[in-house]
This record gives sequence, structure tokens and C-alpha cells, in this order.
Amino acid sequence: MNVFLSLINFSSRLRPSTVSSFTGTAIVLLSFTQYYLNGFGPFFLLLWIGGLILLGASFWNMGRGRVVPLPQAKRTSFSAIDAIPLVLLIGFFAPIYLASAYTVPFQVNTDEVTIMLFMDRLSTDTVDPLGLSDYFGFPALPFFLFGRLAKMLGGVTLAHVRMIHALSGLAIIACSYVFLRQLLPRAAALAAAALVGGNHALIAISRMAMRDNGGLLVEVVALALLFAGLKRQSPFLLFVGGAVSGLSFYMYYPARATLIIWIVFLATLAGTLRNQFSLKKILGMVFISIIGAAAVGGPIMLASAKNPQMMLQYARQQFLVLPEGRALQQQWLSSATEGEAILQNIKNGLSLFTNKLHDYGYIYPNYGHGFFDPVSGILVWLGLGVIVLKVSSSRTRTAQDIFALTGLLFLWFVFSFLTTKTPNYTRLLILLPFAAYVAVRAIGIIAERISLVLPERMREKRGRFISSAFMAVATCTIVVWNVAIFWDFAQKGFIEGDDVGGTGRYVEARAHNEQYAFYLAASKHYPYYSWGEPWQWDAWMGFFAGPSQKTTVTPPEEIFSRPLDPPYTIFMSKAVFGNFADIITHAHPQGKLHHILPDGDLLALEVK
Repeated sequence: MNVFLSLINFSSRLRPSTVSSFTGTAIVLLSFTQYYLNGFGPFFLLLWIGGLILLGASFWNMGRGRVVPLPQAKRTSFSAIDAIPLVLLIGFFAPIYLASAYTVPFQVNTDEVTIMLFMDRLSTDTVDPLGLSDYFGFPALPFFLFGRLAKMLGGVTLAHVRMIHALSGLAIIACSYVFLRQLLPRAAALAAAALVGGNHALIAISRMAMRDNGGLLVEVVALALLFAGLKRQSPFLLFVGGAVSGLSFYMYYPARATLIIWIVFLATLAGTLRNQFSLKKILGMVFISIIGAAAVGGPIMLASAKNPQMMLQYARQQFLVLPEGRALQQQWLSSATEGEAILQNIKNGLSLFTNKLHDYGYIYPNYGHGFFDPVSGILVWLGLGVIVLKVSSSRTRTAQDIFALTGLLFLWFVFSFLTTKTPNYTRLLILLPFAAYVAVRAIGIIAERISLVLPERMREKRGRFISSAFMAVATCTIVVWNVAIFWDFAQKGFIEGDDVGGTGRYVEARAHNEQYAFYLAASKHYPYYSWGEPWQWDAWMGFFAGPSQKTTVTPPEEIFSRPLDPPYTIFMSKAVFGNFADIITHAHPQGKLHHILPDGDLLALEVK
């Protein structure tokens, strides 16, 4: 009886936040058990979301009455007036990201078609959206979400998925401003967000039918919330930021670095700003962030634990420290030895800001250009030097500079020394917010030096305006330059054509006729596409066809001797047409020849 009364007395002294946190944690763990044993379902979802809400409520109650500890917090806090720069950013970049997305770029990467096929297949009610896909063991959630959104628009098509991905790119720009506004004054944050959105690689990849920019979107949202939680000492914002970083485990793999960057930054704070952040505070923020990430990322971790081989085979090839990664790097670069391939990867990474290496992931191979334009690359180097000098002095170091420096240096190290295929542009996207911060700091320093050479009277009256004008002109110049770099890639597609893009659009233009059939006269000896196997060629062509239309890959020796019912089109290479011209003319006298590529290397024989 006494024990029972003691328990009642103890429970009455517990704060509501403590009770809800224990209850929320218990429910989340129960939902994980349900998911591991029975998979995804309504009961699991109810438990999981309910537990997350209770945890969030507990941290909300815990953080009431907190103060803002960081210096200059008012200058770097998001407010209602920041809606104006947001509208300006979206209004400026919307045409760049959305205009003619179906035709620009004309090139259609084979990954686009493959990803759309998986989006179509993985966006059904029978799929576990929190589990692993059979596409190299990647998380299924991006395929599920993009596929569902595309089907809401009318179907998983090139036009719909490209538009959704481009809209995701615009969301990245808006959220980058919100994040960078936590670190910079309004004008500088506007310029930095414009540099993020104006990067030619982000523009190009966002205009493709992919899901790769989703990781960057989750990253900037998570970091904005986490840093806001740091400034306000808000357990709730730290928990929500951690929860959003947990979402990164469902996105493209590089985004998983978000939580690691945050923890490395907090560890750096513990050693550099001890007067503002005690070790106890740092550990508390780390703990809350990890709780949020674990509560959201738990299901994908459990799914990976149940099927480790599904993701490990691909994942092990992405790191130089593992044998599979070193072997892939040697094969990728056609190097004589693994050591030579590793050294080249390190060199590529260390020269990242100013080299002119194309995308080694071959999603956006814009030859002659690097990930950064030359001016941005120089500004990043200059900004790094400036920030290192400021951080090295206890009088001038700030949490904002430390955060940007930590994030940039950490990712730069990872891409140079740990991951394969550097520079891989889709991976490098997560580096953009930190690089933009550093570049804008460099622009600001240059603007200050320019204002110093002005006559004192002019500097007093117009110095601030001149500095702001210089930042605006420099930012716009860089954005225009990057758009021109992207246009080099787009123009190449219009001039040279594209095997996947040209064939796919030809098929899609005739997809409304259910009786229409498409044949590909190709084999290993007579290839049509630049690479791949016949089953892949059929998938790349067949994706664009209607659901009832027939698509077939047949060796040229067989297809031209077979009677076919019109209407149909036979795709072939110039070599096939040259070697079988007499047979083709005799068997298909009514056929009309179309050029798939402008130079006539790929042809389409149409019979109506």
C-alpha cells in the first residue's frame, strides 16, 4: 500500500511535458515493433503519428519562456517582411525552372525513364512507402510521392514528373532563403538564396524527371529549423528539425549527411563558443535532435535491417574506404590501378570549386563546365579565407560563420576522400547552401572594400546603397552566367538531338492511337541506343507508349521479313537502313522516313 501511495505521489509531481515525452516515446517504440512485425498499415501509422505528436507536444511545453542567446539575432531572424524577398525569388526563378520543361532539356537521360517507371510501379496502395524499393535498395518514399503527385495530374509522364521536380526546385530556393535568413541579414540572405537557385546544376537537374533534389529540400528545411532552435534555445524547434532530418533517410542518400553536419557543428561550437554554449546545452541539443531523427527515421532503419543486402550492395560501391568502392572507382575512371583512381578522385574533390570537370554521375554531363561557374568558385575560395580568419579570433567568430564553415568543410572532405565518382553533381547539390553563404560573405567583403575607396562624404551618404547595389549586380551576373551554362547543355540537345528523348517524344506523340505499334530493329550487333541491353531499350521506348500499344525489340534480320499490320513505326540506326535498304523498300513501300537525330544516324520508318 505504501509503495502504491509513493507511486501516486511521484506521478503527481511529474511535469506534463515529462509524462507526454515518456508516453510519446513508448508509443513510437510500439509503432516500430508493429512495423517490424507486420509491416506498413493503418494501425502502425496511427501509433507512429500519435507518438510523434505527443513527443512534439512535450518539447513544446518544455521550451516555453526560452530566450534568444545569440548576438545579432534580430538581424538574422525570419519575420513577416521576409515574404517580400520570397515572392521576388519565386517570381524571378519560376520561368527559369518551369518554362518549356517538357522540351528543355531535349535530352532525356536513361535514369529519367527508369525512375519514372519505378514511380509508376511504386505509387500503388500495395507498396510500403516507408520501406526499400528494388531500385538499388533506394527508399521507396520519393518514388511513391512523386508517382502519386504525377497521377493526380493525369499520369506518370515526362511532362508531369519534370514539372513536379521543377516545383521542388522552386521550393528549395524558398526554403534556402528561410534557412540562410537565420544566418545572414535580409539582403545577403536574398543574394545567397539566389546563388543556390541560380546554380546551373540545380537548374538542369530540377528540370529533369528525377527525384534527386528532394534531399536538398529536406536538408535546408531541417537546418533552418535546427538553427532556429539553437538561436531560441527551443526544444520544440530542435525536435522538429531533427524529425525533418530524419526524413532525409527516406530521400536520396547524400541527404543523410544533414544530421551528421548538425552534430559536427554542435561539437565545434562546444570548443569555440564555450562562453555562449555550455557542454550541457550542447549535449541537450544533440540529444533532442537525435530523438527527432530517430523517431521519424526508425521505419526505414528497420526496413534496412530486415533486408540489409538490398541496400548494402549499392551503398558499399559509393565509398572509397570499402573494396567495392575502390574497384568501382578504378572501373569508372579506367585507371591502371586502384591507387591511381583514388588519387584522381581526391584531386577532383579538392579542386571542386574551380575545376571544369563534368558530372561523373552522367546525369547532367555538360562538358567544358564545372559544378561551379568560375566566379562563384573564386568567391568560395575567398569567402573561405575570410571566414577562417574571423573564426580563428575569439572576438570575431560567430555561430553563423562556424555553421557554414563546418558544413562546407565537412562535405568537401567527404566528397574528396570518402565517396566515389567525384564530382557527382546530384550528390554535390547538398553542398550549395553552405557554398552560397561563403560566396556571399566574399561579395560583402569586396563591397566593403569598394565603399572604402569612395570619398568620405559619399561613403556616409551612399556607401550602404553602393554596397547593396554591388551585391545585387554581382549576384545577378552569376545567375545569368549559370543560366547561360545550362543553355549550352540545352542547345546541344537541340542541335545534336538525343536517342532517348527523340524516340520517346516521337512515340508519345502517337500514344493516343491504341492500334499503333512500335518496333525497334536493333541487336547487340546493330545497336540503336548509345548503351544498354535489348530489354532496357524496350523499356525506354515502351514507357512513352500508350498502355494498350505494342512495343517490341527485334533483330533487323527478322523484323523486315515479317508482315506487320499498320499503323506502325520501325526505329532503326543508319547502319541498319544501309544494310537492309532493298528489303525495307520492298517490304514497306508506303513507309515514310523520319530523322530521330538531325544527322540521320537514327531513323523512324512510319507506315500508316
